[in-house]
Amino acid sequence: MHNRQEEREEWLRGVKSIADFLGVSDRTVKRWIASAAGFPVHRVGGHYAAHTADLRAWTAKGGGRRAA
Repeated sequence: MHNRQEEREEWLRGVKSIADFLGVSDRTVKRWIASAAGFPVHRVGGHYAAHTADLRAWTAKGGGRRAA
């Protein structure tokens, strides 16, 4: 049987969906796409896509945090 969290994992399509999931602006996501090493976003058919499990793992490892 699958864990409930695993069942909710999904692909997000488009910068806006990714930004909404992460709670940041579209501009921030575009900046991370351009410069953040390891940002788990893929280009699919002219659009960006990301898997929610990959985004959770990236943020858990400190991705997206500003240096103090």
